Amino acid sequence: MINRRQFAGSLTKGVLAFLVFSSSILTGCNAVSDLETWIPVALTAVSQIVKLLGPVVPAPVAAAIAIIQAAFAALLTAIQSYQKGSGVLADIANGIAAVESAFSTFFAALNVPSVLLDTIEGLAAIIISTIQAFAGEIGPAPATFAINGKAVPVTPVKRSAKQFTADWNAECVKQSVPQAEI
Repeated sequence: MINRRQFAGSLTKGVLAFLVFSSSILTGCNAVSDLETWIPVALTAVSQIVKLLGPVVPAPVAAAIAIIQAAFAALLTAIQSYQKGSGVLADIANGIAAVESAFSTFFAALNVPSVLLDTIEGLAAIIISTIQAFAGEIGPAPATFAINGKAVPVTPVKRSAKQFTADWNAECVKQSVPQAEI
């Protein structure tokens, strides 16, 4: 038989467990909707990187860019499925991993002068660090990012679409490529 004190202790533990569980779910939901809002801005940023490459983009690079755009589209679909209740967070985490993998493919195909490469790496780091921050909120900590087989340290940075745009534009100014501002 349970007494009042034991019941109160069990009830308190149950309420605390519920609050911790619901708080983690709400954080995931906010991260998902924030990620959904950010994706169009990220795609605009990708198109600005394409502009920096010039009017003639080599076929392997163009294919890699198409893969990045397709990965973002698949991620958006995973988000919408999750919000409708027909998807799971793991699909979103896998979509984020696909975007990161697409960027690795892009850098493997990229053959540009080192000054332009540094600029593109600086701009892409803003995209990658932002998406890794979302990944950290949605699932386990993201893996390291690699460019041409080299691990590149990227610190996840949670950014709203407005913060992302401000950081992107600041990097454009720093790299002397105002034409890539968004």
